[in-house]
Amino acid sequence: MPHPDAVRGKARSFESSAGETVYALHFPGGGGTCQARTIHPGDYSSDWQWGGRLDAVDSTPLPDCEQA
Repeated sequence: MPHPDAVRGKARSFESSAGETVYALHFPGGGGTCQARTIHPGDYSSDWQWGGRLDAVDSTPLPDCEQA
């Protein structure tokens, strides 16, 4: 079984088990505008487009992030 660090940042699927809406955050290098994507309870994707750019998750939307 691969070490967790070997797959970190490479996972393309997810299932939200959070009991509340959360926000996936991406902070582009070079000082670009933060981007946010809403994740609802029970959301699932086997090939999530954000899989390669997820930097953080927060329970409240950040006012400086644009909704993607």
